[in-house]
Amino acid sequence: MTVTLQTVLNSTPKSIQVQPAVYRNIPWMQNNHLAQALPDHFSAEQIRKWENIFPLKDLLCDTSSTDKTLIIDHAMNQWFLPSPTMLPLADTFSRMITRTCLSPEHASMFVFYGDPGSGKRTSAKMLLSHFPKVIVHDSLPDSGKNYIVQVPVLYAESAQDRSVKGLLQNIQNSLNSSLRLFSRQTPIPNSISLDDALLSNHVNLLVLYLHALPTAPSAIHSILDHLFHFVSIGISVMLIVDRNNRLFLIQSFSEAMTLLSEQQILLPPLTSDSYANMFLEKIWSNLAVDTPPLSESIKKSLLESTCGNRALVIRTMKEIQYRTLILGKTSFTEKELNAALLDVTADLTKFLDPAQSAPPDNSEN
Repeated sequence: MTVTLQTVLNSTPKSIQVQPAVYRNIPWMQNNHLAQALPDHFSAEQIRKWENIFPLKDLLCDTSSTDKTLIIDHAMNQWFLPSPTMLPLADTFSRMITRTCLSPEHASMFVFYGDPGSGKRTSAKMLLSHFPKVIVHDSLPDSGKNYIVQVPVLYAESAQDRSVKGLLQNIQNSLNSSLRLFSRQTPIPNSISLDDALLSNHVNLLVLYLHALPTAPSAIHSILDHLFHFVSIGISVMLIVDRNNRLFLIQSFSEAMTLLSEQQILLPPLTSDSYANMFLEKIWSNLAVDTPPLSESIKKSLLESTCGNRALVIRTMKEIQYRTLILGKTSFTEKELNAALLDVTADLTKFLDPAQSAPPDNSEN
């Protein structure tokens, strides 16, 4: 069967959208119906099934060279192999939601960090895709309502201008996006504060990806103040930041020490361990063109030249396939791979430090 580009696009794991409340009979949850409606914690077996790597050769029958490069690009962007970090991340994610739902004073902060391109955002979004965006309760005792909408977790990213206002607006947009999934629920009117909107829809966790920080100290202080404020009103925060940004905050702002140095998980670069070997072998065996044997020298070259960065490894494997197909060939050599690797990693320092190419900082405006 010929697989089209649309088929590849449709192969993206679909996130759970609206889910009717199913109450677990767990005595220690103290008859808290909102907590009892939350999904069980993820198991290691469930997480292993999130792997999403498929053979590219099977997708490229009877397609033009242009279509082939598009299919390779989209397909490899969707590839996912759970890292050893995924289980503790998923456990922390579920635990924060449950604890906060049971008792708002248990709200806390947590940091998930790593180098740019290490897979932080991808891992978080994969995790979120397996958690319901909206849980609908037909009715609850003493609620006085026909139904209750529960939005356990929201994901938002920092604004392009790195402003606090933009971040808060993105949080509100994320909430409205979730509420639109349920046809009986209308978006939050502007007259209601963000705090009230989050609390009235039973948001327990904010997953915030700050891909760029403001340069003005006052703007950074404002972001930190808002994060601590969310916790103070009973909403936990999982913060996703690059390794350099985390280090900068710890070194520059004393109030960030509590936030960024206690509860944290590092997504490390690939090293010469069993996971890195499996990662490279799965990629190597599923490429669209024939490959030389995956020797130890090739593995070493890929890991060392990219500093073990997943995004750069993937980008290199895309590049060598593009070059091979453009030349009308069906395979590449180790020498050709090294040439592609050299070009991809030419701006390695800039890639690992996005601040050098970040958009203008309007955070004080």
